[in-house]
Amino acid sequence: MGVNTKYMRKLLQLAILITLTVPAVAEYMAGDHELFLMPTAYTMPKGASYFSDYEVAIINYTYAVTSRTHVGVFSFFPINKEVLETAAIGIKQNYYSSEQTGCAFWSAIIPKNKVFNLGNVVSFGKKGKSLHIAASAVYVADEDETFDSVENFNNQTWAFTYTIGYRRDLSEKTSLIAEYSYVFASEDDADLLCVGPRFKTKKIAWDIAAARPIINNDDPGLIVLPILKATIVF
Repeated sequence: MGVNTKYMRKLLQLAILITLTVPAVAEYMAGDHELFLMPTAYTMPKGASYFSDYEVAIINYTYAVTSRTHVGVFSFFPINKEVLETAAIGIKQNYYSSEQTGCAFWSAIIPKNKVFNLGNVVSFGKKGKSLHIAASAVYVADEDETFDSVENFNNQTWAFTYTIGYRRDLSEKTSLIAEYSYVFASEDDADLLCVGPRFKTKKIAWDIAAARPIINNDDPGLIVLPILKATIVF
């Protein structure tokens, strides 16, 4: 039994080492790491970084520690000190990559607000014609609660998000993207469909989407909401 345990430990260490060091497949272009809102399994080359701005109000800076590992900070635009308390620290790790399939998990935490997110995404096909399926869980602690016991942990507010997205390149510099998310929470459910183009180069991507709730639409007069995102790769 001791020999098997030692062997399994070495095998796990080797698998982690390969995951962190073997380069991901295919050339990276600006925006490949996500669709409109959902992440994909794709990652940047080691040493690259990107800056994204959503609707001017939300910003994200991410750095590729390895060709499979992203570490980043996500926050509202810092108009005051209170806004900085909502900053999230996140990581994405690609753990499988081939010509037709990629897999990655991500995790993020907002320390001040005791919010934790963990998710996984699988990307099928080549980047220019790819399907992406993701699931994630978020828990939020009450202000006066901690995670120091199983009882408190079970009493947190949970939300689960299921997302499916599709990307089709129309040309070298233009993609069409569709993305649907369904959020299942204890108090209320929500969903969102986003459709629109991406205009890209190797260093810059512009996303312009029309977004609208489909199942849980409380405003029947609503046509669409605009989503605008710019990404610059360094």
